[in-house]
Amino acid sequence: MIKAFLLFTGTLFLTGCLLMGCMSQKQPTNKYYLIEKPDSIGVLSFQKEPVVDGYCEVAPVEVSPAFASQSIAKRKESHEIVYYSYHHWAVRPGESMTLLVEDYMKQASVFEGASTRYWKIDPAFRLETRVLHLEVLQKEKKMSAHLSLRFTLLNTRENESLIVCQTDRKEILPRKNLNLYAKTVGDIFHEELDRFSQKIIEQLGD
Repeated sequence: MIKAFLLFTGTLFLTGCLLMGCMSQKQPTNKYYLIEKPDSIGVLSFQKEPVVDGYCEVAPVEVSPAFASQSIAKRKESHEIVYYSYHHWAVRPGESMTLLVEDYMKQASVFEGASTRYWKIDPAFRLETRVLHLEVLQKEKKMSAHLSLRFTLLNTRENESLIVCQTDRKEILPRKNLNLYAKTVGDIFHEELDRFSQKIIEQLGD
């Protein structure tokens, strides 16, 4: 009887130790990343005075549904993507990119004014942005950032496209790191936005 009790007690103790060991194992930590303006460069097309007469409405950036959530996508096969389990965007890409466009256009002074919303002013222009791909590419041991997007400037009165600028860029990262990936996405987006604003100045400027 005593041996059976000791055996039972020992089994309970061993089971408890095993359970405590499992519970004490460190759980993966969720990490969140930001798409931001590069620290090293400012607005390349900065103007002291507005170049184009009229105000511009900045439309919310539209991101393709597969890449629009806070989940970071990685291309696995030609038509297959997977999402990182513990790595996420801190803010949905469409929201953060909309703020980037608005902030850029305000600083660049391409138009008399640029904003996502106007109350008393009827803006002459509307800037639309469409993100087609926003994903991690991984081939062999190399990781790349893939961002394809399209900027469109419209005349609001006729709803006519004035300038369209589309790009598809893949940038190899110096090492496999999602923080570098997020930084590279911000760099690419900012560079293409600057290139687009240069086109606006060239075609519509006085």
